[in-house]
Amino acid sequence: MESKSFSTYEQVADANKDNNTTTGSPAATTPQVPQPQAVARNKANNAPVAAGTKRPSARVYNGVTRPQYTPDIISSLKKDEIFVFGSNPLGHHAAGAARTARVNFGARWGQGVGLQGKSYAIPTMQGDVDTIKPHVDRFIGFAKAHAAMFFYVTPIGCGRAGFRERDIAPLFRDALEVDNICLPQSFVDLLKKDVARNKEIGIKDRRRPRISESKNDALAAAGIGGPSARVYNGISRPRYTPGAISSLKKDEIFVFGSNPRGYHAGGAARIARVRF
Repeated sequence: MESKSFSTYEQVADANKDNNTTTGSPAATTPQVPQPQAVARNKANNAPVAAGTKRPSARVYNGVTRPQYTPDIISSLKKDEIFVFGSNPLGHHAAGAARTARVNFGARWGQGVGLQGKSYAIPTMQGDVDTIKPHVDRFIGFAKAHAAMFFYVTPIGCGRAGFRERDIAPLFRDALEVDNICLPQSFVDLLKKDVARNKEIGIKDRRRPRISESKNDALAAAGIGGPSARVYNGISRPRYTPGAISSLKKDEIFVFGSNPRGYHAGGAARIARVRF
């Protein structure tokens, strides 16, 4: 897989369209499914690195050296490589990575989902993140079932669809352990932070002594808290939700109303996005 000096997918599509290149044409033959020995080699070559060790900048899959993360710009693919992009459900691949997929890698106008040529479409413009997840899950299953292919996932949904990387990255949590899926480094970094945070929370939860409701009541009866407050897990808290909340304790959660698209632009929704 070779990257040229382009800065946007629009430039890639324009260059290849003008030059009438064939770098994106599907392979004439179907790659052979890797044998068990090859699968074992893939896993050995891409075994998780030890904590504190710098992750290598490349990986080996099916005997071919490939980037550890999806390159910012992809202008050509090897025979077994697939370009994964965000699409709209109608398959109108008119701009960005979708246009590159159509011009370079065989994406078909009018097909908004699945494998097409040397590309794979994941719809991202039909609603909120919950509507994208089933398509991501289906893609991960497809990649597992097609070990002869290697998939470069672009930052789907983070362009014209208007989502943030931290909205989309968690959808690919199960892809971290799939050898033939390559994710953007920003997605991987966010996922690793989530994993580390979850482990830390789990350790703290196991070490924190549990305080029974009866003890909470006893503390309240002893005058800790009072009628305008309550005690939970040994901490005095307001009896009712305050009119304004500017900070939270470690175990407290801010619950707010949102719109289905997750556009947290005003009121409590904006506070949740900015602070929490």
